Amino acid sequence: MTDRWYQMLAALRAHFAPDADVGDVEQYLAARGLARHEIDEVLARFVSQNASGAAPRVVQLPRPALRVQGPHERGRFTPDAWGYLLTLYNTASTGLGIFETIVERALHHLDGPITRQDIRLLAEELGVEVDALPVDHSQLH
Repeated sequence: MTDRWYQMLAALRAHFAPDADVGDVEQYLAARGLARHEIDEVLARFVSQNASGAAPRVVQLPRPALRVQGPHERGRFTPDAWGYLLTLYNTASTGLGIFETIVERALHHLDGPITRQDIRLLAEELGVEVDALPVDHSQLH
């Protein structure tokens, strides 16, 4: 941990009670110019180093931002397959690690266009409960 983090943690301890609202602490850190990943790191350290000795509170961090398709992926995934992947990710059936694993396996092990059925089979192989997804039969033209 750098001196900057020690100084920031000291400032947080001086300004906030150990059980302070996480949203208030986030706003305080953002106002001081910290980036999102820096705020997350400082918050985690602040909560874990609770000065009162109480058990650290669980901080619910937002899901990491999802990356966009690279040029080498745009031609491989059908729009329906990519949409199905995003549905898997957004319904919390998969985390980012599982999402990336499905993408990598599809790119490396499948030839030709990657379809929704291919993604479904890969997800099932990894233990994702694809039958638990909400069914939406609407179609846009």
